[in-house]
Order: sequence, then C-alpha cells, then structure tokens
Amino acid sequence: MPDAEHTIQSERRKVFSYNGCLCDVDGCQREAKARSLCFMHYQRLKKHGEAGSAETLLPRINTNGLKYCPKCDEDLVLDHFGKDRHARDGLTIQCKKCRNATNKTYRKNNLEATRKTQRKHDLKRREEAKKAIVLHPRKPEKTPEELQVLEEQRRSKRREKNRRSYQRNIAKRHTYDRERRAKNQGERNERERQRRAKKRQEREEQLRQAREENPAFFEELEQVALQRFRKGRQACDQRRRARKHGNTGPLLTRQEWDFIKHMYDNRCVYCGKKPKILTQDHIVPLVKGGQHIITNVVPACRSCNSKKRDRAPLKPVQPLLGFVA
Repeated sequence: MPDAEHTIQSERRKVFSYNGCLCDVDGCQREAKARSLCFMHYQRLKKHGEAGSAETLLPRINTNGLKYCPKCDEDLVLDHFGKDRHARDGLTIQCKKCRNATNKTYRKNNLEATRKTQRKHDLKRREEAKKAIVLHPRKPEKTPEELQVLEEQRRSKRREKNRRSYQRNIAKRHTYDRERRAKNQGERNERERQRRAKKRQEREEQLRQAREENPAFFEELEQVALQRFRKGRQACDQRRRARKHGNTGPLLTRQEWDFIKHMYDNRCVYCGKKPKILTQDHIVPLVKGGQHIITNVVPACRSCNSKKRDRAPLKPVQPLLGFVA
C-alpha cells in the first residue's frame, strides 16, 4: 500500500495535460516536455544546472519500492517501467503499457511525419553502410582448394593444441586414474565378477538350447573333437618319449605327420590296409638311438607296430626324405 505522503502527491497529480505528464517540480502544473520537466524548468536546468531545489522535486519512487505512473494513475513495481538515462531515477515517466499506447496513438495521428522520419533514418543507415564498404572492402571469395587448405590448417592446429594439452596434463591424468582405480577396486572387481557370471549363465543356457534343437550335430562335433584330442595326445606322447631317449633337436610336427600319412595314402606300410587309426612307427627304434624326425617315421597299423616292437622293420620300407609345405 502507498504511504500517506505519496497518496497526497498522487492526488495533486490528478490534473493531467494532453499527454498525462506533469512537471516533476513541486507545485508546477505545466506539461512535461523533456526530462520530466516543463519548458521553463528545463531551460533553468540547462542554464543553472538545476531545475529547482531537492525539496521541490517530487519523488516518483515511494518507500515501498513502487513508482507512480501518471497515465494510468497506479503505483507499479519498477519492472513495469522502461529505462531512461536522462531521468533522475533512470526510469521512464510512464509505464511500458501506457508508453506503448501513447506512441501508437502518435503514430496513428502523425502517419506521414512518422514515415518521413523513418525514411530519413533508413537513408542515413544506407549511407553509413556504403561508407563502411568503401573503407573496409569485402575480401574476395576463396576457391574450394583454398578453403580445403584452410580447413586442413585448422585441423592441424586443433590436433597440435589437443596434443599439447594431453602432454601437459598426462601426469595429472595418470595420478587421477590410479587414485580412482584404487578407490573403486573392490566395487569394480565385484561388478566384473557379476558380469562374468551373468555371461557364463547366458552361454550355458544358449548351449543347452542348441543341444536340445540339434543333438546329432553336437554328437558328431564331440566325436571330431575327441579324435583331434587323441591325435594331439598321441603326438605329445611321442615327442615326450623322444626327449626321454635323448632327442634334443627338432622333432616331428603334426603337419609333417599329416604329410606322411597323405604320401602313404593313409595305409600301413607293412600290410597295406587302411585302418581308422594309424600309429607312428620308427624305422630305427628310439631305444636304439633312432630320431623322432620325418626321415625315420612311417605310418603303421597297431597290429603291425606291435609285431615289430623294437626290432628291424617287418619288410624293407622307403621313408620320406623331406617335407614340402
């Protein structure tokens, strides 16, 4: 609520002129022309530096932080008023709503004068723009090749800046990462265990469903894996026996053994049969100083290999002299 002093001043301002604005000097009922003053007090301000004493200037902002608008005769908050650097309080006399209405009425009643002023301002702005173009001419447009070169230069500068920033902060970054990992090590380990357990359960469930849908395929796969394991185990046992009997050089590899079987057409060199499993027979037995190499190994079935034991071959054989990859 406005105080008593401001209420008296509001009552004093009830008598309005044409535009509803009176002079700010106390007791002056003339129409305000400039800077919230009438013509006489405005001339006094220009000549003597003051329009009247501080006591005679009517305050427009009361103690409650509100300002009086003489047009709508209301006390409004300061956000309802525009800015005016020439006014004592830095705000316009009328509120924004009343000021817009007054300007709209003026433009409607003085349409030709408003258009003339607008044309004058537009012409002035065009001339200033022309002068600016003459003083600061526009640079010619660049070709696509020049634009590409500029883009490469910008990218290289950006990469160099990022590299310098990384090198400058690498020690700090590493320290921060070590502290963060040390702080959250237990939590990270727990999350990793949970993730691995979840993945393991998912794989087991997928494998179980696949086994139920294709049991024959998995049985065949298991048989192939078992045969491969047996072949690998047999080759491993042969190399172990060779090292046990003093063979320290390069030993027979799986690729060489497959080459030997292929060259002998997967047949036993003694009986000529094609068994399911071929064994490695050493022409000169390991116990008698024979080498576990391609020139001393021939394929044989289990029966013929057992008959031969550590004696001479059952019949003359021609071993392979080399391996072609």
